[in-house]
Amino acid sequence: MRKGSDEAFVNKLRREHGKHAHFVAPRQQPLQFGVMHYAETVVYDSASFVHKSHHKMDDTVRTVLQSSTLPLIGHELFPIADDAAAPKRKAARPKALGTVFQHSLSALMKAIRETKSHFVRCIKPNADLVAAKFDRDMVLRQMRTNGVIDAVKVRQVGYSDRIPISQFVRMYGALVPSSGVNGDDAAAAQRILDAVVVDQDEAGSKPWQVGKTLVFCRRHVCAALDNQLALKHARAAVVIQRHTRGWLVRRRMRAVHRAHAALKA
Repeated sequence: MRKGSDEAFVNKLRREHGKHAHFVAPRQQPLQFGVMHYAETVVYDSASFVHKSHHKMDDTVRTVLQSSTLPLIGHELFPIADDAAAPKRKAARPKALGTVFQHSLSALMKAIRETKSHFVRCIKPNADLVAAKFDRDMVLRQMRTNGVIDAVKVRQVGYSDRIPISQFVRMYGALVPSSGVNGDDAAAAQRILDAVVVDQDEAGSKPWQVGKTLVFCRRHVCAALDNQLALKHARAAVVIQRHTRGWLVRRRMRAVHRAHAALKA
C-alpha cells in the first residue's frame, strides 16, 4: 500500500472480501466500507487512510518517547537499542506509523496475555466531552456494541443473583422460625428456600441452588423472597402498633382514673 491510494485500498477490500457475509460496501460511497458486528454495522471511512499510514514518526517525538521513565514506553515499545544495533551498511527505510502501531499493539497484547487482567467498561456520556450532559441514545449504543446488554441478558437467563450464604441467612432468616436458622448456614439457607413457595422452571428444575459459599438464584426468586419478607415485616409492624397503642391507651386511662380519684377525695 505504499504506492496506493485510499480508493485502491477500498477496492482491494471489496475484491478480497466482497462476498463475505459480514462485509458491507456502500455503492454510492467509494471510500467507505463496513463490517457487520454482532450488535450493528460499523462503517469505516478510508479518507486519508493511506497517507496517515505512510506518515513517518517525527524523530523528536521518538526521542521523547525513548526518554520516558515508564518501562513499557521507554524500553519495550520504543527501545533505544533497536536504533543503535541497526546495521550501518545501508540506511534503513523509516518505519511508518502503521508498522509502529502494529509492533506496539503486539507488545501490548503480549504483556496482557502474561498478566491477569481486569477490564472496566468505559462509557462516554456525550460526544461533546462536557460535564452534566447525558446522551441516552449514545450511551445505549455503546452498551449494545460493547456487549453489556447481551451480558446482562445472559446473566438473567442463568442464576442472576449470587449471594453469600451467611448474608442470605441474615437477610431472609425471618421467613422461618428461629430454630430453622440455627446451626449450619448452608442448611439454614436450604430451609429458607424450601419454605418459600417459588414456581419451578419450565423444565421442572429448582430455580435456585445452594453452593459451598454462595446461594444461586434466578431473578424471580429473590423478588419472591423480598415480597414475602415485606409482608412479614408489615404484619409484624401491625402487631407492634397494636400493642403500643394498647399500652398508650391503658396508661392514659390509669392517669384518668387517678385524676378522678383525686377529685373525689
